[in-house]
This record gives sequence, C-alpha cells and structure tokens, in this order.
Amino acid sequence: MGFSQLERINIAAKALQAGVVDANPNSVWYEVFFPFTFILSAEQVWTEMPRLRGLSASNRTEARANAASNTDLIQDLSAEADALRMTLVPGTNFSTYAAYSTPGDTSSAQVKNWLLPQLVQQASGAPSNGYAIFLYNGDPDAGGVMITTTEGTTGTGQNKTVGWTFNYANGLLLFSSDFFTETGITPATFDPYITGFRYVGKTAGDGAGAPDTAEYVTLSADASLPNARTLDAGTGIEITDNGSGNTVEVKLTDTGVTGATYTNPTITVDEQGRITAAESQPGSNAGIKTSFVKPGGWP
Repeated sequence: MGFSQLERINIAAKALQAGVVDANPNSVWYEVFFPFTFILSAEQVWTEMPRLRGLSASNRTEARANAASNTDLIQDLSAEADALRMTLVPGTNFSTYAAYSTPGDTSSAQVKNWLLPQLVQQASGAPSNGYAIFLYNGDPDAGGVMITTTEGTTGTGQNKTVGWTFNYANGLLLFSSDFFTETGITPATFDPYITGFRYVGKTAGDGAGAPDTAEYVTLSADASLPNARTLDAGTGIEITDNGSGNTVEVKLTDTGVTGATYTNPTITVDEQGRITAAESQPGSNAGIKTSFVKPGGWP
C-alpha cells in the first residue's frame, strides 16, 4: 500500500500552509527540517510585478483598458474571437486539459503565465477579477456555452468542493471525476475553450540587468524605463546608431569647410565656436578678417 489518505493530507497541509515538507505523519510543521520549495523556469519568474500591481481591474472593461495601454505587459485574449481551444492531455481520462500554442498538438509550446486575479489586488484588497478566465464548452465565437465556476460543485459547508479549477501559471484545466455526471456534459464531445489575459512582460529569462527604476540614458523613449533620459543631438552634433552589438557614434556634423591652410583668410564662426566658412584673400600678412555670429541674448 502506498501513502494513506491521511499521510497525503499531512504532507500537503504542511507544504501549503507552512511551507515545509517531510513524510513523517507524526511531525508538526515547526518540527520539520526542510522548506517546501518550487523549481521554476526563468520564463515564469515575473520581474515587472510592481508595474502590474498598479493595474487593478474589478471588471473586464477595466482589464481590457489596462491591456490596451500596456501591450508589452498584458496580452488580451478576452474576446470571444480570441478564445483558446484547450487540448486533452493523453491518458488523463478527460480530467486534464492544457493550453498549447497549436491546439491538439502536445509537441507545441504550452501557453502559460495567465494573469491570476489574486496577484493584482484592488485598493480594497480584493482580487482583480476582471482578469479571471472564462470557460466555455465549444467555441464562444460560434455558439459555445459558458461554464460557470459553480458548475459541477458538490457538497455544502466544509464539505463543499468545486468541479473544476484552472491553474493560471501553467494554463491547465483540471476536472473532478464526477464533473461530467454533475453537469450532464458528455466527456467524448466536451470541447473546452478559455478566454482571459496573460502576462507577457519581462521575466528572469530575459536576463538580470539593472532595475527599471535606475536612471538610464537611452537612444529612444522606453515605457518600461520610466526614469530614463533620451539622448538627443544638439546643434552641430550627429548621433549614429550602428545597431545591436555595435557602437553608437557621437560626432560633429560637417560644416562644409575644406580642411586646408588659408592665406589672409576671411572666416565665419557660428555660435558653437565652429568655423563655418573660410576663404583666402589676395595679399599677404594683411591680417585676418573674421565674421562672428553673435549668440542670442548677447548685448
């Protein structure tokens, strides 16, 4: 016999409630040696949470507005036309469906990082339910029927248990063994679709780098760097960006004056002190004639 039901409950309770883990059914959480930790892929470590927390949404209208204004942070898949068809995971007896970039192809990339409402609290502390996923049986853009969060629920009080859950981190739909009996849905013809929102901002997989609160100098404005200063070419200056991995050249613009030795020259100097015109004059050692452009504001 494997782990008993009570042993499994004890392990799960210590891990989820106290963040510790062992298999000793007689130990309590403060007696355990080891912490309960997760191994996460870098692409699921979100590094723009402070920015995301400022975008609470009590309803879908607010969530869609936030996504439209922050396309580099939130992907909006809430429209019925954008619904994602879920894929039955082989061998799970209609209990587990996953979101794949190509529905029906389990070799394609999983569509993860769905925006969990509880991660973005409203001012009241309530979750931003505007970001919640909607579940449908059938394509909602072609007559699919919504399945509410309470469908398939059994029991009351402390014995109440839901018929399905959605794992936002991994894009997984999980169904209880009696979900289909309780709802009257036929497993073989069940065709789940979801709509919702995904986090598409920066992750640990993008590299460490300096924090976005640092004071950068950039070549162009970047909304993800609110404290950045943009480099701008002043009068007589030329900036050339040679592309990623190459140099940025900052140099004087050409004045059109040919580099040479001038005899008895007449020269023109601009407000930046540069010679913008030069011409040799007949005669020798008669002195230098200079034209000077007076800067604005001079008396």
